[in-house]
Amino acid sequence: MSTFMFYLNRLFSGRSLKTILLIACFILLAAAIWYLGPFTGFGKTRPFAAAQTRIVFILLAGAWFARFFWRIPFFLLVAATLCVLVWEMGPFVLIGEQWPLTSALRRLIIIAAIAFVTLIYAGCLLLLALSRNPHLLDDFHKFRKEKIRPPAEMLEVVAIIRKAAIRTRRVRTGIPGWRRFFMVSQDALPWYLVIGNESAGKTSLIVSSGQEFPVPEQLARTTGRNAPTAHCECWYANDALFVDTAGRLLTDTNDARPEWDGILNAIGKYRPINAINGVIIAISAADVMGASKTALRDCGALLRSRLHEIRTTLGVRCPVYVIVTKMDRLAGFEAYFRDLTAEGRDQIWGVTFPYGEKINATVAEQHIDSELALLASRIDSNISARQQEEYAIAERRKMYTLSQDFRALTENVAAVLQNVFFASRYDETQFYSTLRGVYFASARQLNEVPLANPSTLIQRWRRALSGQPATEADRTDGEEALISSWSGRHYFLKQLFAEVIIKDAGLVRYNLQAANRNRLVTLAGHAVGILLTIILFKGILTSFGLNDGYLDVVENRLVSLESSAARFMKTKNDSLVPELLALSQALPQMSPADVNNPELMWRYGLYVGFSMVNNATGLYEALLHRLLLPQIEQQTTQALRDAIPAGDPDRLYEALKLYLMIFGEGKFDRTTVEDGLSDRWEATGKMDAYQTNAAFIGHLRRLFGPDDWRRYGQPADVELIREARARLAQQSPDQRIYQRVTTLLNRDAPPNMTLAILSGDDTSPVFALNDAQLNEEGIPGLFTLEGYYDVVKKKGLPLVASFAAENGWVMGQPVSSSQQIELYGKVLSRYLSDYTRYWRGFLSDVHLALAREPSQDVSAGLSVELWLLRTLASSPSPLTHFAKEVARQTTLSEEGETIGDVLKMTNRSQTLSRIKKFDALLERQQKKLVRSGVDEHFTALHEFVRGGGAAGGVTPLNRMIALLNEQYTMLVISKNAMANGDTPPVTEAGKKLLAEAQTWPDPFREMVEPLLSSAFSNVEIQQVSLNNDAISSGIGEVCRTTLEGKYPFADSEKEVSLSAFTRFFAAGGLVDAYFTKNLAGKVDTSASPWRYKGTAQSEGLEIFEQAAEIRAAFFQQEEGRKLSLDLSVTVPHLAPGLMQLTLAVDGEKFRYAHGPVTPFYVKWPGARPGIGLFAKPVSASTDEASVPLSRLQINGAWALFRLHDRAVKVEPQPSDSELMTFSLDKRRVDLEITGLRYGDGSLLGLLQRFHCPGDQ
Repeated sequence: MSTFMFYLNRLFSGRSLKTILLIACFILLAAAIWYLGPFTGFGKTRPFAAAQTRIVFILLAGAWFARFFWRIPFFLLVAATLCVLVWEMGPFVLIGEQWPLTSALRRLIIIAAIAFVTLIYAGCLLLLALSRNPHLLDDFHKFRKEKIRPPAEMLEVVAIIRKAAIRTRRVRTGIPGWRRFFMVSQDALPWYLVIGNESAGKTSLIVSSGQEFPVPEQLARTTGRNAPTAHCECWYANDALFVDTAGRLLTDTNDARPEWDGILNAIGKYRPINAINGVIIAISAADVMGASKTALRDCGALLRSRLHEIRTTLGVRCPVYVIVTKMDRLAGFEAYFRDLTAEGRDQIWGVTFPYGEKINATVAEQHIDSELALLASRIDSNISARQQEEYAIAERRKMYTLSQDFRALTENVAAVLQNVFFASRYDETQFYSTLRGVYFASARQLNEVPLANPSTLIQRWRRALSGQPATEADRTDGEEALISSWSGRHYFLKQLFAEVIIKDAGLVRYNLQAANRNRLVTLAGHAVGILLTIILFKGILTSFGLNDGYLDVVENRLVSLESSAARFMKTKNDSLVPELLALSQALPQMSPADVNNPELMWRYGLYVGFSMVNNATGLYEALLHRLLLPQIEQQTTQALRDAIPAGDPDRLYEALKLYLMIFGEGKFDRTTVEDGLSDRWEATGKMDAYQTNAAFIGHLRRLFGPDDWRRYGQPADVELIREARARLAQQSPDQRIYQRVTTLLNRDAPPNMTLAILSGDDTSPVFALNDAQLNEEGIPGLFTLEGYYDVVKKKGLPLVASFAAENGWVMGQPVSSSQQIELYGKVLSRYLSDYTRYWRGFLSDVHLALAREPSQDVSAGLSVELWLLRTLASSPSPLTHFAKEVARQTTLSEEGETIGDVLKMTNRSQTLSRIKKFDALLERQQKKLVRSGVDEHFTALHEFVRGGGAAGGVTPLNRMIALLNEQYTMLVISKNAMANGDTPPVTEAGKKLLAEAQTWPDPFREMVEPLLSSAFSNVEIQQVSLNNDAISSGIGEVCRTTLEGKYPFADSEKEVSLSAFTRFFAAGGLVDAYFTKNLAGKVDTSASPWRYKGTAQSEGLEIFEQAAEIRAAFFQQEEGRKLSLDLSVTVPHLAPGLMQLTLAVDGEKFRYAHGPVTPFYVKWPGARPGIGLFAKPVSASTDEASVPLSRLQINGAWALFRLHDRAVKVEPQPSDSELMTFSLDKRRVDLEITGLRYGDGSLLGLLQRFHCPGDQ
């Protein structure tokens, strides 16, 4: 139970618990990766679905967890993690619309780069470490040194241990394997290491142990005296093996150290797990009896050191047995134990301690002292009885001193043991005690001088009188030589070895690390062997099942193929051909495995797929030649017949070319044939039977693969070919070739030329195109300067030559080199014509990208034009870049590569030598075509951009930029002036620039003119707005205060005073003075309505125009400064019921009675404002005073105009007068007043139409 608790405590100690938790975390993480990985991902992507990926990430996690136990560099783990992520996660990385890491080569390159950086970093760290510690690599240099051969003694020691290990296992070699599998390992035979000082009796101890030594040479030595052990010796007993070591190995000398290490290393090598089962320490009583405390302490330290080396080197924890030998040397020993029988001498004399318990130094010392004291007490208690039993006086005397000598011996032995076995907190001895027991024995009784306690006074006096040495160390060599007798009796050994040491073999704790490693290796080996057996057995069974099933599938497919072939033979239906081809092609296939590269589960020596493929391939090829090839010939023939009357030259040409290829009359091109036949099968509906276009293409490639595919073909129809060629001869070949050349060259053409490229800035587009498609796509790259020089000029001639040669064999008319060059010239002319057409259309369509149309949002609008002007006039200017780039793109006649240079890069055949003869002629012809076809069409543009050619002269383009810069400056000044409320300065530079822009070539005229017009228009709008604001806040405010809402301007009781009216409308008044000062020079008063000069803007001028009309109508004296109207009044009609009519106007009276109509002249305004209209009715009374009057009385300065309002009816008369009809007591009175009209309207209407500025 205590042992269990000991291991349980160690298991849950801090370090062990941390290890267990780390291992548990790793297991949980590995389980999560393995079981949850297939369900983890993003979107529909599952990167951990593959078992290989999960295994790799589990191993990576294990490497990270291993860093807690081993000092693995962090950068190595980071590099390994990056490599794993690149390899496993790289295929799932999406950048834009591409998956750049799906290629294994790219991932390997990235991993190689990571490894290279890691090596560089590791090298830097190594150099840094070497700079700090130059001797860092000294340990690596020792491997380069020549190996030193160990001494012969070392080799002998290793040989002895190796021989012992082999000998203990030799018994297994003659046993059958099946029995050997169930036998216990012979390593269970215990080994004991015997150590002790020289002459401690180690060998005698072993041979006298009562063990059976079956080895003959060792058996013979058990009955005689043995020479001292030279190095070490293995004694082979039936129950154990004893390793006897030389006594000199216990000394701490340089000679003993290598040999001692050799013994331990050899045991550890040949018995790595259960190295030894115990250590027997032999201590001679003679060495301890008279030793000093210093000697005892040195002896204990040396023994402790050797035990520590045994534990650390062999990794075992075994019991230690301390045997005190040569007890017969004690005086009285033989006499005391003489009465013992043989069985009595076999018993144990000593102390056995509990093994493995933790005992501190004080308790251990007391325990050892107490137990040894008990042994001494037993001798004391029995000494009297033994003396009584002994008759010899001399023997009795010897017994008397035995008790005291034994007690002195035990005290010295306890002192040695305390130094050997006391607990230490710096090693494992603090947890347990390895001392198993202390025993006393005598193996042989030699005729040696008896030992006595040299510290007693009697012994010192006795030895001095007899001349005996005081201690064993003082003995002389001569005295040693006298000891020669040998006795065969032994005391207290047999049961010690048989009952204690041998039976304690299981107390050892073997090397757990080596045991676990060996157990793991053994388990792994058995597991691998069993796994390989299972895999092989399962593989054979699986392969047999798969191949058997595969043969069944092939047999079923063969039955279906035979059935389809039978139906085809009966019906001759061509729609069955795809089915026959598909069945024959799929006959050897297996799903999902690849028949030509099957997986391992199909193999194991049982695969039959290769033979199936060979047999099925022959059948498939036969069906292609017998069934598909006739269909192809029939369809190409029919396609050619249909194309002849269709009138499509391109279709007829392609049909004829395909026909000639199929029937072997032309140069065969596989791609052309595949595309042409696919289009034909699609057009005729035959492709549906093949289900997919790829399947049909696959059949064609297998058909046309061999060089002799025409061996089953039919001859061509000569008459059909002649008819087709005759139809094609009606079309110009250069047109057909040009279309094909441009189609091919467009694949290699540079990017399209867009406005962003021409302007050099795509962040803030300045230019735009009306054509949305052209604005987005631009001019095709083939029709640019780069397209001409890099594509057309380099590749055009070879392509034209190739197509001309093709056209030659298609038309049956071979083309010579001169004809090819002539065709090239015609094709180039067509290209140049399209080049000019593209750029003309582009330049005529380009304009400035104004952000808005001119509107009333003047402030924002002006900013747009200012921004455009600043951008165009800035340096670098997009307009300059655009102009120069357009001029460059439309100039193709610059010096470039010659035709010969092009031919050198494309052809080195005999054709080269023939065509180069026309090099000079071609160059002249080409330059002429380029100048006339492109450059001359843009001459005005080139001169505008580059000038007349004078070096350093100012070009029209530069002048235009300078003028734009001036206009930008003027507009900025105008904007600032208007922002401050001032009137901007007037300049004619803008109009002159607009006039000059009419002479500029496209597209500059259409660019600049709208911009400037928009800018000037917005300035004018701003000026009008400023004037309106000034008018509204100036005279507008006076008008609203003085006139607005008062009569005669409104129907109101309140009236405008005549003085206020005069002050406002008279010449030199408020309105006239303001107009004369601020607007007279800016307004065109000859137009109606008035407007600002040079514009159509009339906003805000209405008040001045109306005021001028009012002044002209009302202020007729003193040059418009005095309010005055000349009026004449007549009475054309007076009701018969009225006798007399009296009219009073501003103090002047006029009477009218029935009679001639005479006018009455008055001036308005008069002295006494007001109008009265009095009518006397007809009455019989003679008293006139008594007759009531009908009257109409109106007071006020504007009474005349209120009379106008009181009239029942007002009718304008041809004589520029107004006829007013009144009703006085229901009696009609007509007044015709002249002078109240102005133009086509009345004066009152003129006043009522007047509105103050800002009045809605």
